[in-house]
Amino acid sequence: MDMHNKLTLNPKDELAIVELVKEERRRLDLGMGPLGERIFSIFREHHIQILFFAMKMERKDSLEALYLEKSYPKSGKRSCYIAINTSVPYDLQIFNACHEYYHHIDELDDNIHLKRSGQPDDNILQAKANRFAAEFLIPTETLETQV
Repeated sequence: MDMHNKLTLNPKDELAIVELVKEERRRLDLGMGPLGERIFSIFREHHIQILFFAMKMERKDSLEALYLEKSYPKSGKRSCYIAINTSVPYDLQIFNACHEYYHHIDELDDNIHLKRSGQPDDNILQAKANRFAAEFLIPTETLETQV
């Protein structure tokens, strides 16, 4: 990622993400420990389908992950999917899953979100999703007590 394009969240947004993570971890009964690869089973347990696909990362804007939500108005149900490209390193797959989870819980009406490699972090929504993913995987509070 080109560090010149990186957007820095303001302290209010940072605090809001930290609080959102705490709330979401409480709701899912996850505690405050590191999550790592358990994230995939946690999402499945909460009715988010995890799909894996292998797509070569040949271009600068290759697809890394996506979130898709389908609503069924007649029944009031919805189906949620996070798809992860297995061609990226495993730690990035885990991070990308959490990034996409942010799009699952944000309050926007977008039904689909694509995460591409090389995508600049100059969009506030993407910066928030990235910060959420990092905090969700291991909260700063936990990290500070273990380092």
